[in-house]
Amino acid sequence: MKSNLITAILFMATFKMAMGQEIPPVRASYGIYKDAMISNVENHHEYPQYLGVADKLFVYLKEFLANNSSSSLYEYINSNNWKFVSEIDTTLKMNERIPIKKLISSSVKDFKISSQSKLYMFSPVIYSKDFKKAFLINEISTREAILAVTFMFYENMDGRWICVKNQIPYIIN
Repeated sequence: MKSNLITAILFMATFKMAMGQEIPPVRASYGIYKDAMISNVENHHEYPQYLGVADKLFVYLKEFLANNSSSSLYEYINSNNWKFVSEIDTTLKMNERIPIKKLISSSVKDFKISSQSKLYMFSPVIYSKDFKKAFLINEISTREAILAVTFMFYENMDGRWICVKNQIPYIIN
């Protein structure tokens, strides 16, 4: 009985901690992932088979915030109601693959899946407490190298998620 109570308390505390980060299930963020994917693919007819969602991309944010306090992007994050971005718990775990056909088929016509295309990885979408702003990180790579990392800022305008800013935080060597 006592161990069941302790287990229940630990579960509720863990659930509350994860909910405090405002990370809903990946499916709830499909609209943002779809927009981000379509805007990032250079050839709008060739897509990879899957879009990856991985918590490991939060390392870029953690590193950027620790080493770039004088940059304009750092100032942007810490103003304009984006402060929640700097408070992300980078220890949360999430790894999923979203089939591209499922994600974009209603928006993009005449596309094909290409095994030669770049790899697209996104962080989980992080929402502000009022769900009016959202943030995610995008990494584009090939099998040999990381090509770009982009911080993407979204705002909910009349029920649609609009990318209001995307910026490459620093050059990857």
